[in-house]
Amino acid sequence: MHIQRGRFPGDREQTLIDEAITLLESGGGRPALVDLLEVVRRAPRELGDVALDRDSLDRYRQLTEELRSRSRPFFADPWVRSSLPARPRR
Repeated sequence: MHIQRGRFPGDREQTLIDEAITLLESGGGRPALVDLLEVVRRAPRELGDVALDRDSLDRYRQLTEELRSRSRPFFADPWVRSSLPARPRR
């Protein structure tokens, strides 16, 4: 997976992205951006550890807020939304 944006992510954000991609790729298949954002939202322990959240979900949400908010424009653009693969609802 390759993500390109207007500026480079900070160290913590890059570490979170790298770990999220590692988690996704370990499951096999070809993860998409929507999968990356979903794993960040789910807050698995592995991401909490690299985020240094001190076992606090509130802190995890604070630490990942910038990553989550910067990803929103990808889904606000109709062209991007229409090019994303459909995901079944759980």
